[in-house]
Amino acid sequence: MEGERGDFAAFYAQTKGPIFRAVLLAIGDYHQAEDAVSEAYVRALRHWRRLRHHPSPTAWVSGWH
Repeated sequence: MEGERGDFAAFYAQTKGPIFRAVLLAIGDYHQAEDAVSEAYVRALRHWRRLRHHPSPTAWVSGWH
């Protein structure tokens, strides 16, 4: 389990900036984009055991906005 959390932490650190910027451009509101991205990462963490093997977890997360 600790390895999974470490993997998720690395994934989050690596992808949060680009995903936030893309969602901000799509939504146009900073606070709504923050909320949408936060919710997407909460969902990703809940499903991380399976999602970490997804061909494109970044696309999965960015699809939640």
